[in-house]
Amino acid sequence: MKKSNRTVSKIAGLIGLLCLLHYPMPAFASCSDTLVNTAQYANGEPIPYLLTAQNNHPKYLVVLMPGGLGHLAPEMRDGKLQFKGATNFLIRSRNLFCDDEFVAVSIDSTGSPERMLPIVRDVEKKFGKLKIYVVGTSKSTYSTMQLSEALDSQVAGFIHTSSMNSIASFDTKNF
Repeated sequence: MKKSNRTVSKIAGLIGLLCLLHYPMPAFASCSDTLVNTAQYANGEPIPYLLTAQNNHPKYLVVLMPGGLGHLAPEMRDGKLQFKGATNFLIRSRNLFCDDEFVAVSIDSTGSPERMLPIVRDVEKKFGKLKIYVVGTSKSTYSTMQLSEALDSQVAGFIHTSSMNSIASFDTKNF
């Protein structure tokens, strides 16, 4: 009888798995990528970024910085949006950060508030005041650590994924 119960449990589990596989996944089609060039350094030089958003009124902005060399370099080429780092974990999953309440921005990795703040201000011109989270993965956690002291009171949080070893000694109590 116990063996029969295990078989029934396995079959029920498989049926449940099949149901999940056929369950309609949330549509990310309403989120779209746009190359934005309206953010500027103080000298007027544009700071390009990739905006992934719905036509909505989000409450949160998630700024994503890729690992590795941290280069995204978004641009339009032959009428198509082109950028580096498309296989990077954060950049590849940018649509998962986009819904009714969230808008995502993908940028070159930076530890410079002079680069980050114009992008944030530019996004807030489009959507209004937002709670901001800065996300760095792998080598970009160096950038999030650099930004954390300078932007501590201006952002809601910093998120470090696949962090580098130096994060072990990173002390946020000094801010």
